[in-house]
Amino acid sequence: MALLRIYDVKQEPPALVSQQQFPVASDAIVIADELAKRKPERLYRVFDADMNVVYAR
Repeated sequence: MALLRIYDVKQEPPALVSQQQFPVASDAIVIADELAKRKPERLYRVFDADMNVVYAR
């Protein structure tokens, strides 16, 4: 299980905009990477099942 969270970094502290669950972290990382190309002004973090950050951009 993996969790993709998207934050608006224009606010202080960064505000959670969206979150989505994925069965595997690699799927969430691919989606986050693609979204980061389209909206680089947002912060994208993927967490594994233990809530460790495995991807941030």
